[in-house]
Amino acid sequence: MDKLVENTLTAIQTHIPDLENVYLPCEFHYHSLPLCVIDAVFSIGVRYRNAQNAVESWCRAQRPAWPLCNADASTRYTIKDFLRVTDGYSGKALTEKFFGGNT
Repeated sequence: MDKLVENTLTAIQTHIPDLENVYLPCEFHYHSLPLCVIDAVFSIGVRYRNAQNAVESWCRAQRPAWPLCNADASTRYTIKDFLRVTDGYSGKALTEKFFGGNT
């Protein structure tokens, strides 16, 4: 396993020598795990922009709004928080209330 990790790191450094300065968009560092789950679910079989819209809509619909990326906020929301917020909603109601009607 150590050899695999070493070879992978060497390959990455060879192809991306300035790895420390590579820009990764927000979806590579969502603020909380529930945002990763929303992204994964809405990414199935659609244009990726729709998944991004769903995550952004979710964050805006929360009170207070959830941070989208690993910015300044310190509170990390959990799957338990996500389940608490969504409890009692049907799929259609969830989509309309939290995901901007994104289906």
